[in-house]
Amino acid sequence: MLISQKKSKVALLMGYSGWDRKDSNPLSSLKDIDNYESFLMSDQGGCWYKSEIEQIINKDIADLYKIIDDIKKEQNDVVFVAFSGHGDYDDIENYCRRLEISDGRTILGKKLWGLSKRQILICDSCSGLRSQYANESLLEEKSVMALESATGSKSILSRMRYDELCKRAPEQLIRLYASKIGTSAIDDDGGIYTQTLLQILNNSNSEIDIVTAHDITAEIVINKTKKDDEVEGAQIPQRSVPKIFNYLPGVINV
Repeated sequence: MLISQKKSKVALLMGYSGWDRKDSNPLSSLKDIDNYESFLMSDQGGCWYKSEIEQIINKDIADLYKIIDDIKKEQNDVVFVAFSGHGDYDDIENYCRRLEISDGRTILGKKLWGLSKRQILICDSCSGLRSQYANESLLEEKSVMALESATGSKSILSRMRYDELCKRAPEQLIRLYASKIGTSAIDDDGGIYTQTLLQILNNSNSEIDIVTAHDITAEIVINKTKKDDEVEGAQIPQRSVPKIFNYLPGVINV
């Protein structure tokens, strides 16, 4: 466990490829997680330190709960959480997304809420209804892309700018989902949603917040996945965000 002392920010990157499942081929979620890390460590992503990023890959669920509890206790200023892998939507008991961790074990999306007063949560996974798949395995999912970290004065300025924008932002929980409730997310050598999101972030020539980046991504994903001019059947990302005017940063430009 790397998170042992208070940091101003922490990123928790979670992935499960389904390598041990017999009902489907492994996803590219681990590639997605590496790409998320690379983006965060880049100038565009705010030049996070490696020590501020925790990758959770095929972990035992008990270990994951301990990591979550530790993060809550640290009371970091900002927490960034991204998940890529299999999942569905629990419309039977808890009415939230379920994320598959390993060995068929799942964690409720609600468990990843409220890890900090300022938090971004990105879930690139299917959101099929649990009631429709009660006798089947979880659905299919995905996530991500990125840049490599840089060094020098620009990186220092990028990190300072990211921290400054976070401090200016009011308390908020931003929840971004690759697919709307009751539908699937497409895996094409990485989640289409995450690939698109990170392309938007990496290629932006101006600063944009993470919610704006999601909205741009959603429009592109819908257009990519719809058949002919019919939106029905397309992958439609969703978001749940507070009604404020100052969201947490997506792209840093210095």
